[in-house]
Amino acid sequence: MRRVTSNRRTLQLSPYGLAYANLQRIERIRENPATTTGAFTRKECANRGAPSYAFVVDGETHLGDGASEAGGDCDDIRIGAPIVVHYEKGNPANNTGGDPAEVLAREIIFVILTAVFLPVAAMKSFLICLK
Repeated sequence: MRRVTSNRRTLQLSPYGLAYANLQRIERIRENPATTTGAFTRKECANRGAPSYAFVVDGETHLGDGASEAGGDCDDIRIGAPIVVHYEKGNPANNTGGDPAEVLAREIIFVILTAVFLPVAAMKSFLICLK
């Protein structure tokens, strides 16, 4: 019997926590990299714009989603089409469908923008409530 694992994580309560957890996850892939080829298995373009994929390492099937990181439009992805999967050597459940360096750069930009704009939006809402 083959075991199936997934890269889905329980969402943390704040955007900062989510981004920080994802930064750590991607950094572990960059520090101990391995790659393989997987295949797209599902796409939810209307919902999340994030196709899912599957790949095999040492006889075990692993799942991932968020493969829109691999680039391209979700609607153009064909089920069964190949995708290069980057994962943490020894822990293929920690994987990404995009280049880890690019994913990391996007996460850092997200953290910076969130750090700047979330407090401003919260303060604006607070001031409106005071009126």
